Amino acid sequence: MKHAEQVTLIRRTLDLIQRRTTDMDAEPEQRPVDIYTSPTRLERERGQLFQRYPIVLTSAALLQRPGDYVTHDGLGAPILLCVDKEGQIRGFLNVCRHRGARLLDGPTGVARSSFTCPFHGWTYGLDGKLLHVPHAYGFAEGHCERTALTPFPVRVKFGMVWTDPGPDLDAFLGPLAQELAGWNLSRLQPAYQLTFSPNANWKLLMEVAFEVYHFRKTHAQTIAPWLHDNIALHDDFYPHQRMIVPRNRINACLDRDPASWDLLSVANVVYLIFPNTVLMLREGPTILQTVFPSSLDRTLWRTWASAARVPQTEREVRHTRADRESFETTLDEDFRRVTSIQSGLRSGANQVVTFGRFELGPIRFHRALDDFLAR
Repeated sequence: MKHAEQVTLIRRTLDLIQRRTTDMDAEPEQRPVDIYTSPTRLERERGQLFQRYPIVLTSAALLQRPGDYVTHDGLGAPILLCVDKEGQIRGFLNVCRHRGARLLDGPTGVARSSFTCPFHGWTYGLDGKLLHVPHAYGFAEGHCERTALTPFPVRVKFGMVWTDPGPDLDAFLGPLAQELAGWNLSRLQPAYQLTFSPNANWKLLMEVAFEVYHFRKTHAQTIAPWLHDNIALHDDFYPHQRMIVPRNRINACLDRDPASWDLLSVANVVYLIFPNTVLMLREGPTILQTVFPSSLDRTLWRTWASAARVPQTEREVRHTRADRESFETTLDEDFRRVTSIQSGLRSGANQVVTFGRFELGPIRFHRALDDFLAR
C-alpha cells in the first residue's frame, strides 16, 4: 500500500479515536435464526457461492518447489494442489483413476517426483499423467498413455491459490485487486499453519472474524489490552470489505511527522474476501484464513501464517512460536463463543439475531450474501 494511502487511513482512524466513536451503519439489523440452522439454506450457499465464484484454497507460500503439495477437502470434492517440474501450480482431484481411492493424505507435504496410490500402487507424475501400473498386462494396451488425474482448474494470484470456476478474478475483486497487488504477498514464506473444526455454522465464524465489539469481553486476557475498545475503520469494496483495527500505540502518531507513519506498525489491516476468506496484515506474520462449511453446524477453519522469510535464527523461531501460541489461544476463545451460539440458536430461544450499528462487518457480509443468493 502506498504511503499516502496509509497516512490517510491513519488520519481517519485517529479521527474516530478522538471523537470516541467508530464506523457505524444507519440502523441496527436483524437476521432470522434459520439462516444458521436450515439445511436448505446451506445447500444454496454451497451451490451459489462456493461453486460459482473464485474461492481461496490455500496460501501459495506452501507451493514453491517441485513436489510441494497441499490437499483440500473444503469444497466437497477431494482436491490436490501440487507444483510440477516446471514450477507451475496445478490442481487435480485427489482421486486415483483406477478404483477411486484417495491418492494423498495429510494437509501438506513434498513428493520427490511422483504420487503413488496407497491402494494398488498406481503412480502419477507431478503433471498428473499416469506413469506406472503394477501388472499392467491386466489392463488394455495403451491404458497408461490415455489416463491422467482429473484436472481441477486453479489460478495463482496475490500470493493465494484460487479456484477458477469461470468469472474473472480481477473483475470479481474489483478495486480490491489493485490494493492486494500493492502488498506484494507473493514474496512471503510459510511460518506456521493451524486447522480447526469448530461446531458452528460457517457464517458465525465469518461474523466473529470481522467485528471488534466482542474483543473487550471475549479477549480480555489476550489481545483486548493492546487495542482500542470497539473502534474500527470500515471500507466497503462490495462484496468484499476492509477493516482497520487500531492498536493503542496509534495515538503516538499525533506527536510524529506523518512522513514517518507506518500503518502496519500501529494497526491491523483486515480484509474480508467474499464469501469465506479473511486476510490480516500486521506487524507480525501475515495471516490468511479460510472458512468452509463441513455441515450445517461444523466448519473447516484453516489458518496460514507467512512472513518475509522462513524463521531461521533462535530468536525468530522463538517469536514465531509465541505468535502461533497467542493466535491459537485467541482463536480458541472465539470458537468457544460461536459453538455456544450455535447451540443457543438451535434452542428456539431466539427467532432473530441482532447486529448493532457498529457491527458493520457482519451487516455488510449478510447483505452481500442476500444479493448473491438471489442471483
